[in-house]
Amino acid sequence: DQVGLGLRGRAENLAGRVRARPRRAATLRGARVLLVDDVLTTGATLAACRAAVEAAGGRPVGALVLAVTRPPGVATAWLVEGADGG
Repeated sequence: DQVGLGLRGRAENLAGRVRARPRRAATLRGARVLLVDDVLTTGATLAACRAAVEAAGGRPVGALVLAVTRPPGVATAWLVEGADGG
C-alpha cells in the first residue's frame, strides 16, 4: 500500500519488488515497451517498471497514464497552473 507515501517512501516500498517473470523475460528482450499506469502520483511505479523492463532487456519507449493525482503534501494548484501553459 502506497497511500500517503511521498516519492522517497514509494520508491523504497517498490525497491526490488517489480521484475519481469522469468518465463516472460525472454519476450521482453529487445522489445519496445509502452508502460501503462492507471494513476500517476509520484512516478515511482513507472520508474520501477521501467527499471524492470530494462533489466529484462526491453526498451521502454514511453508511458500512458490514465489519471494524474497530486503527490502527498503538494497543493492541488500544480495541476491547474500548467493547464494554461503558464
